[in-house]
Amino acid sequence: MEAADDICYAILDLEDAIELHILTFDEVKPILLQLCGDLDFDHEIFNSQASARRKISALRGKAMENMVESAIIAYRHHYPAIMSGQYKGELLADGDPMVKAGLATAKRIARERVFPNNRKAELEVGAYTMLGVLLEAFCDAVYEAHADSPARPGYRTEKIMNLMGIHAPEPHWPLYQSYLRAIDFISGMTDNYCIYLARQIGGGLGY
Repeated sequence: MEAADDICYAILDLEDAIELHILTFDEVKPILLQLCGDLDFDHEIFNSQASARRKISALRGKAMENMVESAIIAYRHHYPAIMSGQYKGELLADGDPMVKAGLATAKRIARERVFPNNRKAELEVGAYTMLGVLLEAFCDAVYEAHADSPARPGYRTEKIMNLMGIHAPEPHWPLYQSYLRAIDFISGMTDNYCIYLARQIGGGLGY
């Protein structure tokens, strides 16, 4: 659980910081390259006029994949100690040295520059409020789009399902599984995007 938390939030906190203009993409890029395990990784989007959000998305998936692989390797290596209750380390710290260094830097930057910033705290408080808006909207859309629903999908439902793209549940899936997919999609949002989308869905009235 600790490794999963670090894999998720080490990157998302940096994304939030970029969106809030606390950090720049150029400041975050070297950290993400360490987490990718490849300092020479390049992508044509880095030299384009694309937004920081699009640039960081090019690194996010690769970084998370490498962090998961590093945790798996460390888990296998320390499996006997883990199963006997003797393991006292941390999987990401005991895996790829570049991942360990990148994670340490990400945590230090977040601790020193991101978390103390009032904008970050305000964003997190606002995101908690907006979760209810998103959960209601997405779960309603999933229900309407389900094959057994008596209602025809409305305009908002179609827009939300399009927004989910390849992550949208299929109409024939069990409804419970479809709800889980919607919740999973929402949980992957940064705080800033969560607030932005909730305001769009709520029409900016009372949110």
